[in-house]
Amino acid sequence: MRIWFIYLPQTKIERAGDLDHFITGICDGLRAAHPRVQPHPVFKTSVNKEIDPFRPLLIEDARKVMAITAWKQKLGENCRPYYKVMIEEIESDLG
Repeated sequence: MRIWFIYLPQTKIERAGDLDHFITGICDGLRAAHPRVQPHPVFKTSVNKEIDPFRPLLIEDARKVMAITAWKQKLGENCRPYYKVMIEEIESDLG
């Protein structure tokens, strides 16, 4: 199960974008880049050798994601927006 919380100031919560687009962006960021992507040159420097856009951070096969639960949460007006992601591995009878 993956549980996502997107925290936004109250006056921006309805204008900030679709919840499904937030979740898509998070999932895409946790997967490996598409093979045709041309990564930024910063990934080729010696400082960033361990960071590889073609190596998944968490999601190796999006077809195996079994559940996603997400909320937009209201913050105080002067707070910066942020994400909170909790990841749990679950057993599935699906396969």
